[in-house]
Amino acid sequence: MNSTNSQLAAQPFWAGKRVVVTGGAGFLGSRVVAKLRERGCEHIFIPRTKDYDLREKKAIVRLYEDSQPDIVIHLAAVVGGIGANQKYPGKFSMITPSWGSSLSSRRGNLI
Repeated sequence: MNSTNSQLAAQPFWAGKRVVVTGGAGFLGSRVVAKLRERGCEHIFIPRTKDYDLREKKAIVRLYEDSQPDIVIHLAAVVGGIGANQKYPGKFSMITPSWGSSLSSRRGNLI
């Protein structure tokens, strides 16, 4: 770890924070989770699709109730690769953005 990374890791910002990382088990999300841990974040909640279908309002509400997050890092996406995107144009791009609006509006009790 270089000196810049050491300084970041020593910063107390993440200590005691409850963080939800949607998509935290995926390609990008798993790397973000690893970096959060390096920086002292000990309370990371990674919702799994089988437990929380983030397309459903009730599941989002339950996610907030179960995790009580201070911060939500929204990286979840429905992806299928080039072939799936060609076969089902627009399907994946319509699902993923709606998650973000539902997740962010929960904090302001807009759901």
